[in-house]
Amino acid sequence: MNVRQLSERLSAGKQAEFMEAGAWQPAAREGLRWQNVAADARYVELAAGLLSNGARAVFRALLARYGPVPVLEEHLLREGPADARLSRAEFRCGMNELLQAGILLAARRSWGERYYFTVWDSFKVWRNCLLPCAVSPIADKDCRLEMAEEPAVPLGRQLLASWTELARCGLELTTKGQLAKRTVQKASQPLAAADVWLERLGSRGGETGISYPLGLALALEIASRMELIVPGQKRLVWQTEALSEWLAMPALIRESMLHEWCMLHLAYQKPQSAHAAAVLSSLEAGKWYEERKLTDHLLEMLHVLQHESWVKPISLNGWEEWLELLLAFGWLERAQSPAGSLLRWRIEPRSSQAAASLAASAGQLRSASIIVEPNGDVIAFPHSDFRLLWELELIGERVSSADRLTVYRLSAAATARALKQGRTLESILLFLQEASGTELPPLVRSCLEDWSSASGQNERVRKELESESESELFRSFPFLDASLEGGFHEGIPLGPSAGMLYNGWLEQHFELLEEDGMQQPFPELERVPVSWVKQFRAYHHSTKREMLERALSWHSPVQLKIEGDLLAFVPDKLEQDASGWTVSGLLREEQLQRQVTLTPDMWEEMKLVLPGMDGFL
Repeated sequence: MNVRQLSERLSAGKQAEFMEAGAWQPAAREGLRWQNVAADARYVELAAGLLSNGARAVFRALLARYGPVPVLEEHLLREGPADARLSRAEFRCGMNELLQAGILLAARRSWGERYYFTVWDSFKVWRNCLLPCAVSPIADKDCRLEMAEEPAVPLGRQLLASWTELARCGLELTTKGQLAKRTVQKASQPLAAADVWLERLGSRGGETGISYPLGLALALEIASRMELIVPGQKRLVWQTEALSEWLAMPALIRESMLHEWCMLHLAYQKPQSAHAAAVLSSLEAGKWYEERKLTDHLLEMLHVLQHESWVKPISLNGWEEWLELLLAFGWLERAQSPAGSLLRWRIEPRSSQAAASLAASAGQLRSASIIVEPNGDVIAFPHSDFRLLWELELIGERVSSADRLTVYRLSAAATARALKQGRTLESILLFLQEASGTELPPLVRSCLEDWSSASGQNERVRKELESESESELFRSFPFLDASLEGGFHEGIPLGPSAGMLYNGWLEQHFELLEEDGMQQPFPELERVPVSWVKQFRAYHHSTKREMLERALSWHSPVQLKIEGDLLAFVPDKLEQDASGWTVSGLLREEQLQRQVTLTPDMWEEMKLVLPGMDGFL
């Protein structure tokens, strides 16, 4: 869930408690609420500086291993302390600090298992704060490039092509509630390149028993979430007003909005693809970056987690899957250079930046008109209004679609199809003339007149108009309202799922828990001598062993004085042999943490530490 969704579920009292945490005090002094600051980069950076060292270590380790994916409490307590280089008691204390600030949240599955997670839209912000990727773009003078391949058209154009294929083929459903096989085949082609990468990211067909190729399932899922298309009686039905508002949006905003939705719903299924998405979305649009440096950053992050409890091999599969999907969606492009593979954004990945860029352009990206050639070809430009393209997909045949231009060809078959969908000769001529801003070439007008009059087609349409309601006639390929402004200012809805595309844990139900934190058990504390936890003292070897056994049972650290230096030690195992006993564990020095094995004569003094009661070391 994102901040907005969580703020609707959490009580006002709980959100107020979050703001009492020390990490949010700068924001609290300004009178801000949790929902205003939880994913705000400025306040997150301030909060990161105010967290204790232990809480920061806990959160950095949790983000590195799990990303935004909810983690089972059992797994977290088993793997987290070693990741953070903390004792389990210190780890619990750090977790409590994060939970009390609403930086982490707790949830429960229906069968009682407890999970912990970070807020969807705050993950990227915290990740870039605690695990920053300090990679700079290459200088323009160093750009001797060889383009790998022609970039794909952006996802927004692919969705439009898929949706117009649905409209052309018809939205009738079979007795099983599915689209006809021919409709599926045609409508899935525009997004076919994404199918394999969607599958490798973990997406699969919806849970309703209806299964389509994954690219088409994505197109239907997005259309359904925005209510551009809704179930009707034995068919799907376009919602003309919503569809007009979506297609009226500036391309810059639409692509950015799609990217952010896909990042949350597709990349966030796995930790590694989530990290890949966070790293890539932090890059400046339009600049070339060395792919090797970006993957080196991810590998370095994973190597930090390499320790005895880490059993998974280091892999960049998540990077490859997300990167290839971005390339298939036409949002990234790749080139080769003497330095190796380079990557560059072709869109603005962040909607806030896209809005700023649009405002700064002051109308320079205004929708371009179309050109109608004497031979019947219609040329549409990259920033042409999508409502124009919607109509051109009906009255023409798309013969080419490249990054810069899309070419449609007027034909007898396309004209007949348009007439069957309620268009008339007059409406087609008026549309082309208004969209191009000029008089139509005489040959084009003559051809359209001949095609529309052939076989009495125009007369038949008039009879249909008399016998059918307008809504029935236009239901498959509606004529869009050109007067409506772009809508969807709050983005594509995050939920609920429309059931066309299933995305793992993102579609599972979690019950949000309002709790103060994990329990911090120190059993039999009352039986422990006060001096053991209050002051450094020299002890007999047998007492040292007792204290270490107590620390092991509490999963807490101890402090040792070794050659005059006070050092933290997290015991892991006591062993006895013929010559005496030894203890192994993690020794934390000022700039170094290392696994060591100590004998009792190797430190002079010691004391127990109770995280959460007498602080971190």
